[in-house]
Amino acid sequence: MGSECDRLVASMIPTLRVLTLLTIATLGTAPLAAQQKNAEPKELTQVEIERRVKDDMARRVGLRAEDVRIVELGARVWPDAGLGCVARRGMFEPARVPGFEIVAEAGGRRFVYHTDRRGRLLRCSTPRKPIDRIQ
Repeated sequence: MGSECDRLVASMIPTLRVLTLLTIATLGTAPLAAQQKNAEPKELTQVEIERRVKDDMARRVGLRAEDVRIVELGARVWPDAGLGCVARRGMFEPARVPGFEIVAEAGGRRFVYHTDRRGRLLRCSTPRKPIDRIQ
């Protein structure tokens, strides 16, 4: 029975490919998922980044995001994609990456996060200094 199902699925693949190509030709564009893959990620607002930090810390310490407090926040420029959290040692090409350094507190614990402006965040156990502090 399993092999019959496999053969049926395999026989449908060429038809699905043709239907996909016809859809693209009809709409004059690639499907939305393909557009999103090629789209440049948008920059998030400071509020959106703070929310992501609170959600991450809440998950790590087993509390609600509402219980997490941002105690320090500053705009930074990191020396590379490691966001100042990992020693370079040839891992990342030097490139100025704007982002934030955020200290969050909950349940008697403090975490230091380094972020970029597109929502990537790293919890730093041994933070390094940024290139610049943005005033």
